[in-house]
Amino acid sequence: MRRPESNGSGAPGLSPSQTIGPFFHDVVRLTGSNDTTSAGGGGESIRLEGRVLDGAGDFVDDALVEIWQPEAAGTGHAEGGNADRSGAAGFARSETANEGRFSFQAIKPPMAADGMVPFVLVRLFGRGLLRSLVTRIYFEDHTRAEDAVLMSIDPERRGTLIAERDESTAPPTYRFDIHLQGDRETVFFELRHPQP
Repeated sequence: MRRPESNGSGAPGLSPSQTIGPFFHDVVRLTGSNDTTSAGGGGESIRLEGRVLDGAGDFVDDALVEIWQPEAAGTGHAEGGNADRSGAAGFARSETANEGRFSFQAIKPPMAADGMVPFVLVRLFGRGLLRSLVTRIYFEDHTRAEDAVLMSIDPERRGTLIAERDESTAPPTYRFDIHLQGDRETVFFELRHPQP
């Protein structure tokens, strides 16, 4: 066990954050499924596939990707947080393996009643990350200028949040790669939670 470091006054201070593991493959086997279709509601069945790549473009084979999505009726979208949502409808996990690939069976989110563009929330855990990374996946056939979050992003970087549709598969597949660094780095968000 690491002992607390001194803050210079002789009193112990906080130890710096450290990474351990990763243990993601065991987590998925014990607690996860890559299928969100239990959210139900009769929406369009899709596959969501992609890869996790580091700043050099190399595959990351030991990461964990989690997604949250609304039910097909457009309700119940989770913004992640720190809650354990492993049993919630619309939640799924996929480990990366075989050239950094992840995949999900999903129900494509519909256009929300308030006009919000459909998206899937993504949280990524990986080696070397002191905190998880959070991003969104939008769908190329549903992006619109009315989405405030998407429009707040530099136009040259918006494409890092948009999944491309492939009609050659059944069900259709949306492809979305997550780049951790580099010229094609995915846009990541900082979640802020209200203080009690």
